[in-house]
Amino acid sequence: VRADPRFDILEDLDFFVQCAQRTRFVFVPSVTSRWRTDTGTSGTGDARNADPARVTTALAAVHAKWADLKRHLDAQPESRLARAQGHLRGGRNADALSLLRLLVGERPTDVNALNLCGVAELRTGGAAAARVLFQRALARAPGHPALLDNLRLAEAALAVLRRDALLRGNDDDA
Repeated sequence: VRADPRFDILEDLDFFVQCAQRTRFVFVPSVTSRWRTDTGTSGTGDARNADPARVTTALAAVHAKWADLKRHLDAQPESRLARAQGHLRGGRNADALSLLRLLVGERPTDVNALNLCGVAELRTGGAAAARVLFQRALARAPGHPALLDNLRLAEAALAVLRRDALLRGNDDDA
């Protein structure tokens, strides 16, 4: 692991990316460095030490150097799960559901994927599919409170669908 002389700023970011490929980081309960954002000339700080164009150029160089690593990490199930969570938080439920269905196909016993896929199904009108996913997750994590709550939500949604179908005189819809 070496400082890359091509970087006149953000060399520490590049260095840490190198370190992270060699070892795991651990929390140290003490101050290990100080960064003074209002001094210096790097452009990475604020006030007098702010140069957004310089930082943008340096970030582009760091991203270019590590593009293959990023593609590899983005393809990992954990990254796709995090992306799906972001879609759910942002109300992009259909996007989340597309990602999560693939993930559940690849990892059919992953409780987190099953749960999030159930949430996405529920939000997009798939109460029956959500119930199955929550039940599968509960088989892996029996009695888990959040999973039980989600299962109850799916059951309630199905009850509403059944009631509405009965009111329309068509019990085939449920």
